[in-house]
Amino acid sequence: MNTVFQSGALFPHLSVAANIGFGPRQRGMARAAVEARVAELLALVRLEGYGARRPHELSGGQQQRVALARGLAAEPSLLLLDEPLSALDRGLRAETAAELVRLQKRLGTTFIQVTHDQQEALTMADRIGVMRAGRMEQVGTPREIFETPANRFVAEFMGFGNLWNGIVRNDGLTFDLPSSGPIHLSAPAFPGLAVLGVRAERIRIGAVAEMNQIAGTMEQTVYAGDTVTHSIRLANGLTVLVTEPAHGAAAHEGEVTLSFPPSACVVFSA
Repeated sequence: MNTVFQSGALFPHLSVAANIGFGPRQRGMARAAVEARVAELLALVRLEGYGARRPHELSGGQQQRVALARGLAAEPSLLLLDEPLSALDRGLRAETAAELVRLQKRLGTTFIQVTHDQQEALTMADRIGVMRAGRMEQVGTPREIFETPANRFVAEFMGFGNLWNGIVRNDGLTFDLPSSGPIHLSAPAFPGLAVLGVRAERIRIGAVAEMNQIAGTMEQTVYAGDTVTHSIRLANGLTVLVTEPAHGAAAHEGEVTLSFPPSACVVFSA
């Protein structure tokens, strides 16, 4: 087992090649074998020709790739990655994340990565575990964690956006939101007090037949480059968030009707 640290933790007085070869040398591997392994890993992380450089002569992304190569040098069966992308800027983070996924698929080594970035986890992982206070709240595929969180904590952590308190009727398929009327569910839930979750991107502005509909007043629109997020105030005082692509998004003012399908509804215990 080896670890790739958040800071990279490269030895500053050693060259890139010496950093990568440190583990195999400590295990008593012959010099020629170490050099061959270092050359193989430099090619793997696309840093051929960088072996003689020192860590301070590399960019942040290059340093993390060297740290990754050092972690893989002794051919561990398990590699732990402690927030390896958190110190990188957005562009480098995306590039290095793609590199990590490519390497993992190629090598078949098990990677366990700790991150506080939900998007990073969703785009990189085959399987995600959401932890709270040292306990695993849910384990599943990225799609399962994103679309069907197991409880309110996971839903909030994964940015569910809209979580409303109400009551599930005895039929198990109808949720009553105070002052907003019934909301139909696609899957049965336990009757009684509950929390309804609807992702902001699953809600549309405008009446759509055969969908749940609630009315509110447009309060604010926030532009975020590729998306816009609207805040709509309901009659009961709740704020509903609606996210839609910025391209082609219409301007909305005053009273609006919100529509979302029953399949967008996830119910949690209160």
